[in-house]
Amino acid sequence: MAESSTSIDDTSLARETNGRASPLPVVAEPAAVAILQDLADLPQVVASTRLLRLDSWEIGASVAALGLWLLLLAAGLSVAAQDYIDAIQHHNVSGVWAIVGSLFVISTCHTVTNTALMCCASAFLGALGFRVTGGKPEAVDGVADRRNAYVAAVTRGFFIFLIIQSGSIILSDQAFTNLTLEKYIRLVGLSSLLSFTVGYNPEVFRQLMDRVDKKFSDVPPNSGGT
Repeated sequence: MAESSTSIDDTSLARETNGRASPLPVVAEPAAVAILQDLADLPQVVASTRLLRLDSWEIGASVAALGLWLLLLAAGLSVAAQDYIDAIQHHNVSGVWAIVGSLFVISTCHTVTNTALMCCASAFLGALGFRVTGGKPEAVDGVADRRNAYVAAVTRGFFIFLIIQSGSIILSDQAFTNLTLEKYIRLVGLSSLLSFTVGYNPEVFRQLMDRVDKKFSDVPPNSGGT
């Protein structure tokens, strides 16, 4: 990466284009930025001295999730989803399967949906990592409980995506152009890192939710009335 800092210049994002990834500005709303930066101050998880052994389906799921993350990254870097969006909007796609194929490309390569999927995959990998290196043996009992824990981790990863997305939408009321490759890599890198963190350590998510709730609670009520 060209820069090691996670601070993001929202003005430059609104001006730069590359014709590849679909429109999405990076987090720029001050409250959202403060929430994400506060993650660095949250307590660290102490790894368990006993490593847990994954079941065969968990190993397969981890390989699949990692492969999915890499494929989504490659798709976001190389496929111009806007071309498929324009084709559908201008009615240049005929046939059910052609439309389905175009929608599949859009859902996996459009920056918004691409980032959402990568957040979910990263959180799932974080939950697997927690189970192997940081999880306590008594934390879950049985396959059903572990599956529920993984589903919860994916949900937490999607929440990180919503923070990033809502922070962008709240800031500006103008249409944003396509991101450069560098900005796209920084976006998915930051969002995946945060998603992996909340997947690995559920306590981070709980404290993050408390901080979000506190920031919304501090907003003064509308005194104008209806």
